[in-house]
Amino acid sequence: MQQEEGILTKVWKNSLISVRENSTLLVYMLIILIAGNAVFLNLETLNKNMVFPHLFAMYVFYYAFFRIYFSQKPFGGAENFVRSIAKAIVIFLLGFAMVVGAKAGFGILYYFAKSLAVFPPVYDFLWMVYDFFRNWEYTNIILVVLLFMASAFTFFIPCFAWLAGVLDKDGSIIFSLIETKKYYPAILTLYVLIYGMLPMFVASMILSGFVPAYFGIMISSVLTMIQVVIYAELYKILFPSSLFIK
Repeated sequence: MQQEEGILTKVWKNSLISVRENSTLLVYMLIILIAGNAVFLNLETLNKNMVFPHLFAMYVFYYAFFRIYFSQKPFGGAENFVRSIAKAIVIFLLGFAMVVGAKAGFGILYYFAKSLAVFPPVYDFLWMVYDFFRNWEYTNIILVVLLFMASAFTFFIPCFAWLAGVLDKDGSIIFSLIETKKYYPAILTLYVLIYGMLPMFVASMILSGFVPAYFGIMISSVLTMIQVVIYAELYKILFPSSLFIK
C-alpha cells in the first residue's frame, strides 16, 4: 500500500489524469446521467411511485459505469448483478442500523434516567444530560454531523467491498474496513470534502436560486461523475492487490 502521506494528492492527480484519458467515456456517461435524471425527475412530478424505479436506474448506472471504467463489460451476468444488489442491501441495512441505533440512544438514556430515580445522584446526572440535548438548539446539527462521519465506516468504506463484487472480485465489508484502517484520516478527509461539503455547497447554490433550477440536474450530474471517478481512483490506490482488482 501507498504511504498515508500523499494519498490525497495521489487521488487528485490520478483523477485528473483519468478525466483526460477517459474524457470520451465520461462525456457519454454524463450525457446518459443527465438525460436519465431529467426523465425520471419529470416522471416523479407526475407519479411519486417513480422514486424507486429512479433509484434502481441509478444503481444500474453505477454498476455499468464502474465495470466500463475498469475495462470490463457493462454487465457481468445476472448472477453477478444479483450478488452486487444483495451486498448493496447489506450495506444499506448497516447504515440504517446506525441511524436507528443513534435514535435509540436517546430512548435508552431516557429509560435509564427514569429507572434510576431511586438513585438520586445518577438520576439527576442522566436526566440533566438528556434534558440538555433535548433542548439544545444545536443537537440536531451535531447529530447529523456525527451520523455523516460515522457513515464513512458504515457506507463509504464498505462500498469498496461492493465495488470489488461488481468487478467479479472477492471482497468483504470486514476486509475493506480492516485493510483501510491505516488510512482512516485521509479517507475521512476526502469523504467530508467531496461527499459532504461539496454537495452541500452545490445544493445551497441551487436552492438559493443562485444557479437556475434548470441547471440543477446538469450540475448535480457533473458532481456525481466527479465523485465516482474519485471513488474509483481511491479504490485503485487502497486495494492494488489481486484480491480486489486485476
